[in-house]
Amino acid sequence: MAKLLIVDDQRNMRTTLAMMLRGAGFEVDEAQSGEEGAERGGGGAYDVVLTDLRMGSKDGMDVLRAVKTAQPMTEVILMTAYGTIESAVEAMRVGAFDYIQKPFTEQELLVKVGKALDNRRLASEVAILAVEFKDRYKFENIVGHSHSVREVLGRIVRIAPTDAIVLITGESGTGKE
Repeated sequence: MAKLLIVDDQRNMRTTLAMMLRGAGFEVDEAQSGEEGAERGGGGAYDVVLTDLRMGSKDGMDVLRAVKTAQPMTEVILMTAYGTIESAVEAMRVGAFDYIQKPFTEQELLVKVGKALDNRRLASEVAILAVEFKDRYKFENIVGHSHSVREVLGRIVRIAPTDAIVLITGESGTGKE
């Protein structure tokens, strides 16, 4: 079961969202201030953090920065009634997964939370596969120290993270595998 944190200084909004998300099958915790949200969100126990943008001395951007610094895999969705393009762009630049403008529907929120959870799951899978790939195909297993081999290894490092299709050709027995 996914675990979410709602950070909002308005009690009515916070409890309404919590009830809505619990009804959808999520485990939900609440924080009533930006300070509490940054502290709890940075602890790493959450899959998604939903935070209001405008709060007291510590706002949603502060919560976003604290969570992303401590737990980069946790997705953060910012909520605001005072949305501007500039604030949305800044939130995305800092690392927010999404930005939702109040008032929003239950369906709209559930879709955004679902996408954030899918994104987190995929990022975790990619990280696990990357570790497995590095363990399985270590450069130490490649024989050769010539300039040509080093050049090929440099290309491998640049190409490996992409979706590019690569065709390797050469004489039989030269180690293409």
